[in-house]
Amino acid sequence: MDRLKAVTNHKIHKLPQKMSEYEYIEEEVQAYFPQPKYFQIHFQHCHENAKKAQQELDTLKKHVITVEEKTRTNYKNARSMC
Repeated sequence: MDRLKAVTNHKIHKLPQKMSEYEYIEEEVQAYFPQPKYFQIHFQHCHENAKKAQQELDTLKKHVITVEEKTRTNYKNARSMC
């Protein structure tokens, strides 16, 4: 809000004749918001990372299954020795 006040208080009287106050403020506001290209790149990055994360999750699930099987086998062997 302070930026908007600064824009309206400081620069409005220096506007070019062809530009209205609304157009000038609109340009100033748009300069502080991300452009559509940012969202496209961000979505692509998320999509690529999601695939990688899913592959890592699948690998970890397989590893957990292997560890659980080894634990059960060791537990059965230990009980049979008693």
